Amino acid sequence: MIAPLGDRHLMRISSDDEADWRLLGLANGKGKFAIHLGLVLDLDDQVAFERGIDREWFRLVDVSPVAAVSGRSLLRVFRLTQAGRARRAELAALFPDESGQ
Repeated sequence: MIAPLGDRHLMRISSDDEADWRLLGLANGKGKFAIHLGLVLDLDDQVAFERGIDREWFRLVDVSPVAAVSGRSLLRVFRLTQAGRARRAELAALFPDESGQ
């Protein structure tokens, strides 16, 4: 988020932005990301996940077994919506070192 400061602008990154970036930054070039079923997220990441659901940044597209992991590990696979891609692009500008820009 950018807050006006006189005739200059101050870029202020909130903890929500950081948590949103950690979540949406998981998406690959096709806009997909996966989270292990049963994974307990820390509070900030859980709130970002819930915010993403509420704002429809992504949709569940599949529940899939992990072939490389022994046992019965499952992944929830999500795909970014247009709103999610827009939010991810907004965040990529705030976190250029982590987004490859």
